[in-house]
Amino acid sequence: MKGAEILNKEQKEKVKINLLSKLDEINKELDNIRNCSALTEGFGTMRLAKKQRKAEELSKQKFAIIQILFDDFGIEII
Repeated sequence: MKGAEILNKEQKEKVKINLLSKLDEINKELDNIRNCSALTEGFGTMRLAKKQRKAEELSKQKFAIIQILFDDFGIEII
């Protein structure tokens, strides 16, 4: 979010809270998806492929949010 320096303190706080809540939602969804495997879903099924794609997209979003929080707000999330 390269434009964080133009926001006032109140706007920065709203953005930070929004990003943290979105990160929490993504973590909850990933927890549900992480339990899927070829043994439970069936090897080569569309269900497994859909869950794997969703997990990949959520992981990308999670990384981007963590990067923004670290770069713009100095919040380090492990």
